[in-house]
Parts: sequence; structure tokens; C-alpha cells
Amino acid sequence: MTTSSRERLAGYAPAVLRLGLAAVYAWFGVSQLTNPNAWTGLVPGWATALSGLNTLTIVHLNGWFELLAALAIGIGVYVRPIAALLFLHLVVITTHLGLNAIGVRDFGLSISTLAVALFDTDRYCFSFKETTTE
Repeated sequence: MTTSSRERLAGYAPAVLRLGLAAVYAWFGVSQLTNPNAWTGLVPGWATALSGLNTLTIVHLNGWFELLAALAIGIGVYVRPIAALLFLHLVVITTHLGLNAIGVRDFGLSISTLAVALFDTDRYCFSFKETTTE
């Protein structure tokens, strides 16, 4: 593979990461909305105590948040701030889950989401504006 081919392919990396994470968050969001009872056991006690909401309501709200955030980063609008919110959100979840297979997986997703938040807007984002150099 030539250097120019590698450079061209590297240009796709931010979009591939962004779209992959959007798919993951969308899946979790839809799953929480269509089968919320499967998720209520994962809601920490402090979340219900702090919010005053029951676990089912928290799962529904979380599902909508993750689904809408996934749609936004998937089409490429407000990618950086939404990815930053998703990163913080997933760090809280990861901390609650602890050091186990699910927690380590969510740690990896957290860091990947942070990477999306740190990237500049990629050329495949809806909100991308081509800049010209003069």
C-alpha cells in the first residue's frame, strides 16, 4: 500500500469511529426503550435517590438520551459536545459497573467516545464546513 493510499484511508478513520459508536449507542438506546425491564437492575440506587425517579423511568430517559445522541453523532451534528456528554455519561456507568468484563468493555467505549469528542469535525459530518487555504 502506498503512502498516499494510507493517508487517504486514514481520512476515513474519524467517520468510521463516529459511525460505529453511533450504532452502538443507538442499539443500547433502542434496547432500553423496547425492553426496559432488562435494564432496571443496572440502575444504581443513588440514581433513584438523587433524582426521585423510579428505575423504569430512568431507563426510559437514558434510552431516549442514548438514541437521540446516537442519531446526532451519526448524522454529524454537534458531534463534539454530544460525544463529550456521552463520554461523561459512560464513565459514570463504567465506574458503577466496576472491573469486570462489562466494565472493561464500557471503559473501551468511553475512551473511543472521548476520541470522537477530541476529533475535529470530519468531512462526512452534516455540519462539516470546508475551509480553504489562501
